[in-house]
Amino acid sequence: MTFSTNASPQAIRQVARRYDLVQLESRALPSLGITVSRWRIGGHRSVPSVVGALQNQPIIASAQPNYLFALQGNSGQFAADTKGHARQ
Repeated sequence: MTFSTNASPQAIRQVARRYDLVQLESRALPSLGITVSRWRIGGHRSVPSVVGALQNQPIIASAQPNYLFALQGNSGQFAADTKGHARQ
């Protein structure tokens, strides 16, 4: 989630309390002029519903889910006969 440049720390804390959010990490990106934060959602609410509600808050510049991807299958082993193309 990124906040608008005029968002005060008090306003950010108020939004966090209202939506039962716990800040996990915050990282300033000075070249972009923003700070990006990761939050945990409390209360067994769905990510899409909370993200949708947050996007309607005037102090929030953007909110999106933190997607995690995992490989399926046995990713630690490769077939012994896999050689690839000769030019590679």
